[in-house]
Amino acid sequence: MAVTVSAADVKRKAMITGGEQDSRVNALIAESLPAICALIDEMWLESENPNIIAALNLGALEIITGELLEELSREAGASEDFSLPGFTLGAAKVTGDKLITRGRERLKPYLARIPDESTRSLISEPQHFGLREALR
Repeated sequence: MAVTVSAADVKRKAMITGGEQDSRVNALIAESLPAICALIDEMWLESENPNIIAALNLGALEIITGELLEELSREAGASEDFSLPGFTLGAAKVTGDKLITRGRERLKPYLARIPDESTRSLISEPQHFGLREALR
């Protein structure tokens, strides 16, 4: 099974109503989901276990929603306050940082092992096209 994140789920989690953010949400899913899936071990991506798929979907949803909230907070006027005596109207203090962190933590057990210096010999050494010299 593949990891899936829908625009409707992202908007629900971000508490966005209406359709004015649809193209932004769809673009963010299209650019982020493949990058997130590339970090997950193939074994988990091919799992038929519905609980594992649910955890992968939720982790990806949290990361993408957090990224959307971060984008929205950087828009012009998103952080401005308006005050009258005894009353302040301003931007929500909620950011996507916590959602991104929660999504990363949720996906951590499923991430592919990233080679480090101790496992470099397990990977074919880049010997062609001058890559070995370029990496030194």
